[in-house]
Amino acid sequence: MLVVSCRIAETYLEYADASTKRDYDKAIRRLKPYIGGKHVSAITRRDVDEMIAGLSDRYAPSTVRKTVIIFKMVLRLGIDHDHLDKLPLGTTKLALPKIRRRAFEPLSPGQVRLLIDSTPQYWQPFIRLLLTSGLRRAEAWGLRVQDLDLERAVIHVRGQLVKRQLVDLKTDAAYRDVPLPRTTVEALQAHLLVRPDNDLNLLFPTPEGKTVDPTNFYARVWIPAREKAGLPKFRLHDCRHHVASVYLSQGRSITYVQRLLGHSNPSTLISIYSWVTKGEADIATSEFEKWLSEEERALYGRCALAA
Repeated sequence: MLVVSCRIAETYLEYADASTKRDYDKAIRRLKPYIGGKHVSAITRRDVDEMIAGLSDRYAPSTVRKTVIIFKMVLRLGIDHDHLDKLPLGTTKLALPKIRRRAFEPLSPGQVRLLIDSTPQYWQPFIRLLLTSGLRRAEAWGLRVQDLDLERAVIHVRGQLVKRQLVDLKTDAAYRDVPLPRTTVEALQAHLLVRPDNDLNLLFPTPEGKTVDPTNFYARVWIPAREKAGLPKFRLHDCRHHVASVYLSQGRSITYVQRLLGHSNPSTLISIYSWVTKGEADIATSEFEKWLSEEERALYGRCALAA
C-alpha cells in the first residue's frame, strides 16, 4: 500500500519543523483518494496522470505541484526500502498545471503611510518593520530584544514563532542580518519603551505580554487595518513582496535581495520578480529610506507652510 512508504517517510520527518509536517500530512490526504489503496509497485503512469488531473480539478496549481513533489518523495523512499524498482513516471514530462504568477505592484509611499497609520498604535512599528525589512511574519513575531542592534541599524534573524513557540528557521539562508531604514529604527526604539515584559523577551508580544496568536492578529489587527487603508486584497505576506519589488525596481541585484529575504535559491526570486529587475548594486538601505520618506518630508513641508 502507499501507506507503507508514507510510514517510512514519517521516520525522516521526525525532526522536521511543524509546518513541514503539516504540508506532508495534507499532501498524503490529497493523494489517498487516487492511489491510497495501491501498493507502490502497482502504481502506473496512467494512475499518476489520472491523479494529477483529479487534483488539478480541485486544487490550485501550486498545491498540485507541492503534492506531486511529496508523492515523488514517497516513491523514492519505496525504492530505497525495496518496495519499488523504479519510478512509474515514464519517459515523457508530467502534465502539471502551470502557476500563473500575478504581477505584483508595490505600495506607494502614501499607501505605506496610510496602512501604518490605520494600524492600532501598538502594532504600527511591527507593520513598519514588515514593510521595510522583508522579514517573514513568523520571523518578525519571533524577534527577541537581543536580536536588535539599533546602533548599527541591523536585525539578526535567528528564529521564528510557530504555534506560540520559538523554533529554528528552516534553512541556513534564513539566518541573516537585515539592515533597517532610519525611520524603522526610530519606531523600534519608541516601541521598546512601551513593549511589555514577557518570558521569551520577544520584541513583539501582544500588549498583554503574551505570544501572538496569528488568527487573533489577523481578525483584530491586520484585516481591520488594511480595510481602513483601502487595501482589502493586500495580504500580510505581501509586505515581503513589497520590499522585494521596491529594491529590485531600484536596480538592486537578485543576489542582494535573495540574501535580504533569506531565500536559499535565487530562482525563487527570478520566477516571481524577473519583470521588475534591472541593474546591480550592493548597498540599498539608504536609498530605500529616501524612497520611503520623500512624500513624508513633502507632507510636513506643506503643513509648515500652511501654518
